[in-house]
Amino acid sequence: MGRGGRGDLKAFYIINPKLASLNGHCFNYDKMVAVAAKKHFTLVRIYSSDKFAIKDPLVVPRLRTIGKSKFRIFRKLMFWRLLKPLWNKTPANEAGGGRIFRQPARWKPGRLKYRLKSYLQARKYAADWLELLRARLGPEQETHVLIEFAGCQDVMAIGVFASRLKGGRKNLFFHVILRNPPEYECSRFETVEKWALRLARLAQNKTFNVRFYTDTPPLSDAYAKILPGTVKVRTLPTPVCLAPSLAKVRPPGREGIRIGVMGGVRKEKGGLLLPDIFRLLPGFVDGKRVSIAIQYRPDQEDLDIRSVMDGIQKAYGADAGHPACILLAGSYSGEEYAELFAGLDLSLLLYTSERYRASSSGVMIEAIHFATPVITFADSWMGGVVASALAQGFRIGAAITGLAELPGAFRELAGDIARHKRDLTAFADIWRKVHNPDAYFATLLEE
Repeated sequence: MGRGGRGDLKAFYIINPKLASLNGHCFNYDKMVAVAAKKHFTLVRIYSSDKFAIKDPLVVPRLRTIGKSKFRIFRKLMFWRLLKPLWNKTPANEAGGGRIFRQPARWKPGRLKYRLKSYLQARKYAADWLELLRARLGPEQETHVLIEFAGCQDVMAIGVFASRLKGGRKNLFFHVILRNPPEYECSRFETVEKWALRLARLAQNKTFNVRFYTDTPPLSDAYAKILPGTVKVRTLPTPVCLAPSLAKVRPPGREGIRIGVMGGVRKEKGGLLLPDIFRLLPGFVDGKRVSIAIQYRPDQEDLDIRSVMDGIQKAYGADAGHPACILLAGSYSGEEYAELFAGLDLSLLLYTSERYRASSSGVMIEAIHFATPVITFADSWMGGVVASALAQGFRIGAAITGLAELPGAFRELAGDIARHKRDLTAFADIWRKVHNPDAYFATLLEE
């Protein structure tokens, strides 16, 4: 792959339909990659959801998604009402009578609906990509398209795009970052074997170049096991390289001890554990008030999470025997978010989803850069980072095996926050030598 100089026609497009607001890590992550890409490309753009309303010279909000209202017609079709009972569980089925249609579990109505919606969404994505890229695929221009947070719909869209694009484009490169384990990614869609076949066909297509990446070695190993040896999966270093100077460093212990639950509250991130966390942690340590700051959107669609948050605010709003609850309910710019993170003494990453055994965590990476000690589960990717740091002589947090160990781990960290922050600062220097934008693009653009 020719690198060329700044005078060459080289374009880099980040396609991320999940980028619809400042919530989460998408915008900050994409912006860092885009800024770093300017060293290698003459034209850099981020194509986001058409719902993204923040003005930025690098962002073009053009990608359309299928709304719920437009998809309801599928559920209202008469044939669906007739077929649905044939898949439903009945007492006879549970007793061993069997179903009328002996289809695998993935063909339940919910999965069939998800599959159809994914197919329709993939076609819409592909149409958007053709509209955006067709005029930019000249014979003299090298074009690179980065699909971040790639899932089933994105992979299907690349296949549809390839079928609609006329003629070969050997100067077109799709870089596809797979961030979830295979079993997790296709659990609502298809078998792991079919998912692997879909990826392999894309990698071997003759229309343009498709390359696959993950951002952790365990994820790369998981995909290497299911893909043929001819399909290479590279491990990308993390491009996020936050300067500690972005944040105002808060002296440890001032105004009490503040624990952070950052990145938004979701079930997969341990949202349902929050009542137990408040119950287990003390309200004071050595005379210092303990508080838990939670980044939470009041318009959260998950009713279970909304119920949990309402209960916490009522139960622990003024209970001195347990941590105080502080809600961080806004959408924050990169600088504002950095200041919030720097105001933390500890960060909780008690994620419960199986995906985090191998998948990375943006909050963990931020905690490293802002020298915020963490408490996480030992059998997660974050726990692996804590163990790796400890093996190098740095105590950057605690990796626990269950919530029963949380009070002890908290008291140990709270007893010497300053020391853990010093260790994290030293570990971050080592981390940045491996994980930085230059190393990211060296891997992305290697032959």
